[in-house]
Amino acid sequence: MTYFTDFHFLTPERIPQKTDSVLAPEVGEQLQLSLLFAHDPMPYFTADPQAIAYRQGLFRDMDDHPALATLIGEMREQIGILEDLCRGESEGAATDNEACVRDLVLLTVYTRLIKNTHARLAGIPAKSACVKRLGEILTRIAADTDFQALSDRLERISVDIEQIKSVTVGINLDAQLRPREAGVVAIGSEYYKSGEWIDKLLRLEFTKKDFTCIAPLTPLSKKLTAQEQQLLQNALNAALNKIMGQSLRRARGSSVRTLRAWCRDLLPLLPELTFLTDARRLITAWREAGVRVCYPKLREDSATSLRGLCNPHLLRTLRAEQIVINGFTADRDRRAFVLTGPNSGGKTVYTVAVALCYLCAGLGMPIPAAEGELTPASNIMTHFPGLNANQYRIGRLEEECRHLAELKQALTPGTVLFMDETFSSTGAEEATALAEKYLDTLLRADCLCLFSTHLHDLARRCADKTGYVTLSAQPNSYRIAPERPGGSSYAEQIARSYGLN
Repeated sequence: MTYFTDFHFLTPERIPQKTDSVLAPEVGEQLQLSLLFAHDPMPYFTADPQAIAYRQGLFRDMDDHPALATLIGEMREQIGILEDLCRGESEGAATDNEACVRDLVLLTVYTRLIKNTHARLAGIPAKSACVKRLGEILTRIAADTDFQALSDRLERISVDIEQIKSVTVGINLDAQLRPREAGVVAIGSEYYKSGEWIDKLLRLEFTKKDFTCIAPLTPLSKKLTAQEQQLLQNALNAALNKIMGQSLRRARGSSVRTLRAWCRDLLPLLPELTFLTDARRLITAWREAGVRVCYPKLREDSATSLRGLCNPHLLRTLRAEQIVINGFTADRDRRAFVLTGPNSGGKTVYTVAVALCYLCAGLGMPIPAAEGELTPASNIMTHFPGLNANQYRIGRLEEECRHLAELKQALTPGTVLFMDETFSSTGAEEATALAEKYLDTLLRADCLCLFSTHLHDLARRCADKTGYVTLSAQPNSYRIAPERPGGSSYAEQIARSYGLN
């Protein structure tokens, strides 16, 4: 019987572990997630409201109880050690005593992990279903008679081994005082000290003690060659194996197989714990930098409302108080957003900010906004042609059309698509027609799209169409506001500022 088979930190017990959406790698690349997360978070994206709420509860508990966040980080480290030990076991090529020692360490790490986590978790008044479920499992393991028996036995043996600090070697001499045979006489829990009078003076110790040598201690590294040190080490290991082997083998009782299975049962939790510690680090960094974050209220009516929206990528060059915040609102009747405005006006920054909110919400973590409500996205897609690694293998427009066709095939109701300067590689008139047709397709597929573009004619044509909203980046302010499109990207003014008259 194993205990953690049906437990997950990121998914309620009644929901299958596999997420219902697999984000394309380009989403992470184009949103530059590697600059935010140390490990790829996209495998943990989900559209299931129950799973998102379950994760939000865990993140809230970590907010309210820093000791829980610390404990989760320590669990990740300890399970990582278990994974390394189990990997070493599968590689084989170990002596019997080495296998005994490895089992001993493996089971000692496991039992201490369970006992420590159980004791500390009992003192944390967490409210989330995840933490309560974890506490119940740990209580059941702690009450298991096999676990208790092996835990007691391992504690006694491991304490004995940890206390080994020195070895007493006995040498038998012949009539001419030549070494005839040698062996380990005793194993000590203290280090031997030199008997040289100057050493006693420096230590201010003048009484005779059992662990004081009658002659000075000699550093082996200075007196023996590497080969001689290895020979001595081999002889010592052989003696210790004979002395300790029996004790180690006794530790591998009939219950070891069960406990080893319990150890492996924990290993699938390691990636989830890695994500949690990674996300927690990111959230803490945002808060410490002054960025407001919130847990979005989950909706089911295709509505989204974000206020105090921030792109955290800007923290690499700006302080939080220098970042211009914006908002974003969508509902069943407003699904296609066409964003125009001046060059360097913040259109791409805004597009990425909204995308990061949908992504973080699907991960169950706080979003970089002061307040928020949203309907989880069934999938997140991006099309940023300027960042497409394949754009030079074939013509840029052809590459764009190929990629957009792939996205079209993968559309599902509730998909959120973010597009930046799409079709900019062809003439404005053709680009406008292509973009309008593609946006119409997205609306028919019940998708939400934020399209950032310099195609002002597209915005004008879509301004009065059902389902469309036109947004504009305000000159020199980075403010994004719903309004009818203007007609200038201010390219001439920008060029003039760099001396290109």
